[in-house]
Amino acid sequence: ELATRCAAINQCSIPMNPISPVVDAFVRTLWHEINGIFPDKYVHIGGDEVKSQCWDEDETSKTWMRKAGLNSSETYVHFVNRNVNISLEQGKLAIAWDDAWKDYGTAMHPRTTWMFWTSNAVNGERAMQKAADDGHDVIAASGDPWYLSNSNEYTVRDMYEYDPCDCSNNQNSVNCVNTTAACARVLGVEAAFWMDSFDSSQLENGLSLIHISEPT
Repeated sequence: ELATRCAAINQCSIPMNPISPVVDAFVRTLWHEINGIFPDKYVHIGGDEVKSQCWDEDETSKTWMRKAGLNSSETYVHFVNRNVNISLEQGKLAIAWDDAWKDYGTAMHPRTTWMFWTSNAVNGERAMQKAADDGHDVIAASGDPWYLSNSNEYTVRDMYEYDPCDCSNNQNSVNCVNTTAACARVLGVEAAFWMDSFDSSQLENGLSLIHISEPT
């Protein structure tokens, strides 16, 4: 019911209900099953582009938020942080998209690893630099220029020139860090694309990134 009403009113992606015991049980079971398949020490919990106002349209959610003394934005923080804690309980470190860090900063769980796909400044500072300076590990997943299905059709040279540890690079001077200490917090880079937008025009870029990612 919440999902249907939210979609009709806000025309948005449907967020999970943060107070539902069913959702909590699902998330715990999902992470447990994933942990049994993948040996990685990290699990990606998502969190991008959530329309928290959907919870304002649901009477049960509004009642819970009122009793908890939280608004819908604060409930989003609560939900993301709870997922980080669930990951830690199961022996995994949580990666989340940078949306939450950009909007809520130090309200977020201190052990979250942030994957920066958007290029943003926070109070005049580079968001990725600030997150690293505040003790978070970060991953550079910059959509500019490493989003392979981006309509800008970046070249192989563009791919190679982006350096998340050097903000003087010619491609993105925001999704980067500029100090040795912060660079030590950069776990790596990640490229992405929408499969339905990927065709032969991006093949050269894709092959170049496969080459970059090969162990030396």
